[in-house]
Amino acid sequence: MVYAPRKNVFVSRPQLKSKHKKRTHVNLYSPSSKPSISNQTKFSSDAFDNNLKQNTTTIKQKLVLTRVIMLPMISIFVLLAIAILAYGITSVFIHQTDATSTGMIRLIVNFRNFTRCYFGEDYVNLVDGGQRAIKNLLVGDRIWTLSSDGRHLIDDEIILMLHAEPKTIIPFYTFITQEGHSISLSGSHNILVVANREEKTQIIRASKVTLNHRLIIASRTVGLKKIEYSQRTGFYSPLTRTSYLLVNNISTSVFVDSFHATHDTLHRVFAPIRMYYYITRWFYSDSYNPFETNIKEGLHPLAVFILKNDIPIRLFFIILPHLQRSMFIFIALYLSRQLFFYGKNHFYFYFY
Repeated sequence: MVYAPRKNVFVSRPQLKSKHKKRTHVNLYSPSSKPSISNQTKFSSDAFDNNLKQNTTTIKQKLVLTRVIMLPMISIFVLLAIAILAYGITSVFIHQTDATSTGMIRLIVNFRNFTRCYFGEDYVNLVDGGQRAIKNLLVGDRIWTLSSDGRHLIDDEIILMLHAEPKTIIPFYTFITQEGHSISLSGSHNILVVANREEKTQIIRASKVTLNHRLIIASRTVGLKKIEYSQRTGFYSPLTRTSYLLVNNISTSVFVDSFHATHDTLHRVFAPIRMYYYITRWFYSDSYNPFETNIKEGLHPLAVFILKNDIPIRLFFIILPHLQRSMFIFIALYLSRQLFFYGKNHFYFYFY
């Protein structure tokens, strides 16, 4: 114990080590009491300085981690997004200025090899009843599709006709089931199948389907009896809300395999188009067609843009899931206790 003169100051060493009791207690009722600068006061000052230095060092370390790790990652994501956006905008202007050029015409001709889809004479089932040939489908038609597992009917809708070639002759694969169902698809078009002795649904291109696969119809699967290869006239590429289409009661994907991307990735690529479609039809009316053009045959201008910029668009949507995970981790760390440090009379905020 340390005693101050006249018993005015009483200081305990264990109290000096406490964070909440670092000051001396002075008897203010005694006019002659004068607190002296003793070793206890010096000890308290040194402890505070050491604590402040430790806190400052910790903050500097955290800030260094922020500059070294977090800032480069954020910069990379931002630069990548800007590069993709700039490339897309530049491509739009190129399309507008060179739409009539020989190179653009040649480009569209080459793209026709990538978007061959359904045979125009095949039919879909309408929600209001009856059937309609694919070549006669209109934007806004409500049709029945199947869920990805084939167990539930979904009230779907035609959003856009990406490609229409009623006079073009191309090869088709015609799949005939053991129950008499049939469907004709181009070789690169995706279709839902189930391999024999398996229950997992797969989406593969039509050219890879064999007699060992089973096709999906309402609530069940059916085996294949025969596969024919023939030339037929007219093909169409409709886009639906769910990205599936029930053709001749057989479930298919509306996408082709020529883009070297999965069905889910392509579904995300067309998400902005679906959103724009819903917003404009809600704002104007259910009969409004936001994608209406004077082009009745060939590629829709929106399809030309997507096909022209398929590499950066596909790259962005492939990276997007990883970006979402990174942002989730970042937010989780942001909200954790490690992001905040509280010191006496100070509040520091930094990233970790």
